[in-house]
Amino acid sequence: MTEKPNHYIIPAQLTDEQVERFRAEWNLHGPDVRRFVDTLVRVAGMPVPMHVDVETLAHRIIRDVAELPDRTGPNDEPDLLLVKTSELEQIICAALNEGIAG
Repeated sequence: MTEKPNHYIIPAQLTDEQVERFRAEWNLHGPDVRRFVDTLVRVAGMPVPMHVDVETLAHRIIRDVAELPDRTGPNDEPDLLLVKTSELEQIICAALNEGIAG
């Protein structure tokens, strides 16, 4: 079963199309939608840089998985990396947090 996400990234500025979709669903005027989103971003938002170096994050994740202790791949697959789901989740979260903060 797929879990519902518990975090979303909301842009600080909505496009006209996003405002229109929100306005139509909630029967609000465009300026009210923009004011609501401004408040939501200010109250609950977390600043995220516009550009995250995805390649650097990917290399960090691969490095961190490769550096896990007591791991050996099959002899016929030397590039195979073995990792538990919980370990991979921790590594990805750490890399993303560093990428966002850095």
